Amino acid sequence: MVLFTTSPAGLGHIRVTEALREGLPETVRPEVMGIDDKSIKFIHRVGSRNRTLKMMMELAQNNPLVENYYVAWFRKKLRRETQEVYERVADLVARRRPKPKILVIIATHHSLAHKMAAIKGRLARSLGVDVVLAVVVTDDTYQKIWGVYGADYIFLPSDWTRECLEQYLRQLGWELPKLVVSAYPVSPKLARYLDAQEFKTRQEQVKAGGKEKLAIIMPISGAAVQLAYFEKLIVELSIKPAVRVTMVSRESSYTKEFLDWCQNVPAVEVVADREDREVVLSYEKELTTKVFAVEITKPSEQTFKTLLSPKQRGGVVLLFSEPVGRQEYDNLAFLLRHGLIPNEAHELRLNRFFIENDKPQFEEEFLKMAQEWRGLKLPNDGEMAGRAIDRLKESGILARMVDYSGDRRNKELDSQGVDKFWQTLAQLVSKQYPVYKGSLSR
Repeated sequence: MVLFTTSPAGLGHIRVTEALREGLPETVRPEVMGIDDKSIKFIHRVGSRNRTLKMMMELAQNNPLVENYYVAWFRKKLRRETQEVYERVADLVARRRPKPKILVIIATHHSLAHKMAAIKGRLARSLGVDVVLAVVVTDDTYQKIWGVYGADYIFLPSDWTRECLEQYLRQLGWELPKLVVSAYPVSPKLARYLDAQEFKTRQEQVKAGGKEKLAIIMPISGAAVQLAYFEKLIVELSIKPAVRVTMVSRESSYTKEFLDWCQNVPAVEVVADREDREVVLSYEKELTTKVFAVEITKPSEQTFKTLLSPKQRGGVVLLFSEPVGRQEYDNLAFLLRHGLIPNEAHELRLNRFFIENDKPQFEEEFLKMAQEWRGLKLPNDGEMAGRAIDRLKESGILARMVDYSGDRRNKELDSQGVDKFWQTLAQLVSKQYPVYKGSLSR
């Protein structure tokens, strides 16, 4: 039996849960817990939008002393308050027919991961099942709260994050979970390849003077931040007739005014849902049924669509707005390590280029460098960002990024992360419990 535990603290945790769920055989019917936790959803949105709370959260993330104190307190609190979670899991297992022999828990958020680690032994004894807990870190970030002792496995997107987390856990003197570096789990639907005509359409969209309108998808974060920025950006983009924008968002009191405004902009199509999971599914539907060339997004978990090539469904050129939270800076650092975004010198040149008024033009050497990029950072001013996109297209930068020629041999850059996750987990469980021989569904 497979049980996913997640959280609505941002769409990323749900997005990873859905991606992993898509990778299971149809014969496996997983259960999901935590997706509808309204209290966490509220805290996340308020904390992301309220300036004072946001500063407090960033202090807890970026000051080692504060982080150590906060993590120790929060971890203890999570592991103490487990009775409700225990009863829910016990009920799910009790209602399963036939009775499962093994319970494999996949935690895509640290809160329920700590609770599951605390009750893992109790579940095994009381229910008479083997229990495996695998934690999936949903950003390439070293945050100590992801150090879930008592887990069997912690899956991380890079060696850098693994080394940082291992050092922290060793300092605490706990028995180490097995730390597994595995490529980020991007939805298998987005990893499917475009046909020849669809890829040609993507190329035409980014070509200066191309026959196709530039199709841009803009997912709004679960916390609905940066709306004023996006409004200015859209105003600037809509000046050009050869642009169409699809806005994917949660419909809420936070987004209502913005979405109502978008509905009145001819170049913008709005796709909005009330529930977080529906927002995630609608976003996937847009990318799998239409051809987009560009996505404008925060460097959240969306960053890892850079693992896809432009010949794949989700292989859009990623243009990043300003990071929010340490994890988003860490995600950009991942891209920089792998050469998937411009280095500091190239970024400075692009920033100068964005504010210039002369004809967009780069030498061939610079354009060849752009063929190794899968994303880049936009200016922090929305109006300037809209202007930058136009100049990127006219200069040929976007076209070169779609004709991508980067090196993908590093294991951290594998676009089949979901398949690799399940293959690796099945092998690990088989070693831990040889009786299951790679099957997680008994």
